[in-house]
Amino acid sequence: MGSKIKSAKAPIAVPKMESVCMALHTLLNESQEAMARLSAGMRMNPHDVEALRHIMDAELTVIDLAGKLSVTSAAATQILDRLEDRGHVRRIAHKDDGRKKVLVVTESGQREALMALLPMLESVSQLAGSFTAAEKKVITRYLEGATQAVRKL
Repeated sequence: MGSKIKSAKAPIAVPKMESVCMALHTLLNESQEAMARLSAGMRMNPHDVEALRHIMDAELTVIDLAGKLSVTSAAATQILDRLEDRGHVRRIAHKDDGRKKVLVVTESGQREALMALLPMLESVSQLAGSFTAAEKKVITRYLEGATQAVRKL
């Protein structure tokens, strides 16, 4: 068992952190700091970069994006206006409901994001290539489980 955190009521048992858990913790922290560096490098507001990432990952409406960013729909609209002004995002009619608008990343938006991420993507890809198929299965299983744990927050 790990350490105990003292509270006003009773101590809370904290599980011992395995080295793999500590490595994941470090990665999560570094990812947040990397987003700040990425935003600065792209000369974009961090919320704009995060919005661009979400739009690249899934078909979203303004309301969906607002939920992902934990902002109001008005704030999400302002973010989208900035991204549109840069030519990175477009709002197009939903294929099934023309009254709805869905957000799509333009070719220039994809290119700018990809160019900024390319050094990291190449490094991670090279690292992944150094593992055997069996090791990759274990790593994938761990990361998928950790992702589910993070989603529960």
